[in-house]
Amino acid sequence: MLLSTIIITAPMFVCLFWAVQFLLSFRTSSSDRRLMFVYMVLACLLYFGHYCYFSKQITWLPYTDVIYSFCNLSVYPAYYLYIQKITTNLPLRPHLLWLFAPATLVALSNLGGYHLQSPELVQTFLHQFLYQERFFSPAPITEYWLTTTHRLSTFIFAIQVFWVVGGSMLLIHRFEHRLRDFYADVEYRDMTLTRRLIVSVFLISILASVVNLLGKSFFIPHNLLLGIPSLIFSTLIYLLGYDGYHRTFTEAVFARERAEAQPELEEKDAALPAPDDCSNELNLISEATHCTPATSTSEPPYGEIAERLIHTLIHDQLYLRPDLKISDLIPLLGINRAYLYYALTRKLNTSFCELINRLRIEHACLLMHEHMDYTNKDLAKKVGYQNEMSFYRNFKKITMLTPQQWRRGEKNDFTLQFLRIC
Repeated sequence: MLLSTIIITAPMFVCLFWAVQFLLSFRTSSSDRRLMFVYMVLACLLYFGHYCYFSKQITWLPYTDVIYSFCNLSVYPAYYLYIQKITTNLPLRPHLLWLFAPATLVALSNLGGYHLQSPELVQTFLHQFLYQERFFSPAPITEYWLTTTHRLSTFIFAIQVFWVVGGSMLLIHRFEHRLRDFYADVEYRDMTLTRRLIVSVFLISILASVVNLLGKSFFIPHNLLLGIPSLIFSTLIYLLGYDGYHRTFTEAVFARERAEAQPELEEKDAALPAPDDCSNELNLISEATHCTPATSTSEPPYGEIAERLIHTLIHDQLYLRPDLKISDLIPLLGINRAYLYYALTRKLNTSFCELINRLRIEHACLLMHEHMDYTNKDLAKKVGYQNEMSFYRNFKKITMLTPQQWRRGEKNDFTLQFLRIC
């Protein structure tokens, strides 16, 4: 009995743990951490509803099922708002409350269904629909209010899963695109863990939906079988909380770092005309391949700008700087930011981060040619990476070979594009 209770309540206590952690620093927390607190509270109440169902707290269900129905349709919108906050830093406006409209309407409908109908109909619904006890009553199901609402809730939940996962992945993609156009190294700034967690949430939600369609009442006499999904959900919730609690880099931090570089760039930017409406920095980086610069006289010499960029990076070996930013190059090149972005995307067909990584890996290839005794750790440090793993991952991504294979002389289609062996 104790083991069964632990299995049923494990996800709830994981959510409670993180809710308390976020609450302890709520007053001094950023908006994204406060949204994670809201998410964890909703998830905690959701899993409390699970506990009441699987432990067959029949007298509580007319109340806890209403709370469960609201939280079940609220956790995904709450998490989407969190992703939106860390990737765009947009203010939370009142019109965003419509995201919680389905949850509110379903919960109110369930509240009316439980407390405005006769106790006999409610009991029929609980035993025959929720618990699938077909022999509870000789009469067929005569309750349609709650039955319809619960089925509609399942349909809305499925739509939310696809909408929130798709929207969140798009926001993350745009955010990481802006990062790669500004930083040479996004190792500690990207959202790889968050992206993987979202994919995991999606897959597990699909699995949960299938289980619900088959009937979760199957697990009631076999509570120990709940150990598998309970462990999966507990682990996933813990990682979501860990990611939110320890995240230090968001769009707000990114905006501050861009603003710190702004005073140095204002004079340079004012000296040259900015292309069209693309001068807005947020749109400039994310839409560089879509916005067409002004062509009232002639197209700016993007090819020449690209050549100057490559020459400056190689001549001064700026690409070896561990935390190089594109804003560091603009004063050296004396050009408009917009033109530099266009030179990267149109002439070099790459991002700033990808260009720097290419130069670093080519430099590493030269070093291995001259110093066969260098370890991966030595190479990572010499070409500007902050750790060996980042070097190894980028080397394999760019050359399609491991450093060990390169040392052994294995060949493929990779050639040095910018640097040459003397």
